[in-house]
Amino acid sequence: MHNPQQQHSLVAQTHASAPLVLASSLQDMASSPTLAINEAVAARRAAGRKTIHLGFGEASFPLHPLLNEALARAAKHTGYAPVAGISPLRKAIAAYLERTRHPAFTPDQIIVAPGSKPLLYTLLQALEGDLLLPIPSWVSYAPHARLAGRRVIPVETDAGDHHRLTPQVLSEALARARFEGANPRIMIVNTPSNPTGSMFSGEDTQAIAHWSREHSITLISDEIYAELAHGWRAHISPAQFYPEGCIVTGGLSKAFSAGGWRLGYAALPGGAAGKQLMTSLRALASEIWSSATTPVQEAAIVAYSDNTELTAYVRASARVH
Repeated sequence: MHNPQQQHSLVAQTHASAPLVLASSLQDMASSPTLAINEAVAARRAAGRKTIHLGFGEASFPLHPLLNEALARAAKHTGYAPVAGISPLRKAIAAYLERTRHPAFTPDQIIVAPGSKPLLYTLLQALEGDLLLPIPSWVSYAPHARLAGRRVIPVETDAGDHHRLTPQVLSEALARARFEGANPRIMIVNTPSNPTGSMFSGEDTQAIAHWSREHSITLISDEIYAELAHGWRAHISPAQFYPEGCIVTGGLSKAFSAGGWRLGYAALPGGAAGKQLMTSLRALASEIWSSATTPVQEAAIVAYSDNTELTAYVRASARVH
């Protein structure tokens, strides 16, 4: 029998020999730079220091009253929603995409999440292969890929050429990656681009889509800034030209000034492969976030509806941007 002092000593030794051990995949991981800057700016402002915030892509326009009212009405919806999102919202998003960007998606091809950010990560978990990533890029694509166990193949673009992504540049990156033993099967494109602000022309978008089809690359088109295109050039989705292999993501954060609502979506290809991917994403979502917030989903139906007043407000905000 051990006396109490001996028992205490044994417990202390056991605890000392079993410290918290961080996963090796996270030991070199830092916080997202944009979110770190956002918190630093908030702290400076809270301390009364005047600070110009240039580190975070958050719209500063007020939320439109129609959306405020819709969220207030929806506050009573406190139950869990379906994993892929409530049916009226998925219908509204499918109709919105067809109305504004022309790719035809059915509601069954739409999955809703607490922001498009977790969807981008789970897509990289669900899809096979390494990631072709045009550079410069948003700060979270590469960490997402590495967390999902994917190699990141940078595709350098030239500022002097407005960061155009051409079939020649892509083919060179693909050949180099395969020579180095990588297996590129996925590419993320973001137009209008964060951080460069550049946009693909219709011709370049079509060429990228055709190149992706030719090389069996799954294209993830992050269209979170699609509504904020400036000047004469309208955003064109590569899903118009590559519907069987292009996934479109978007959300409320930028155009609707609702980043804190955390509501995003992914629109998947049709056919057997798209259905299989939807099944996998639902399974992942069910184990990670269960469902997007129900009241926000209800309010988002209004955001994606064909409302003249709301559309005019979004366009006016985009012009000021």
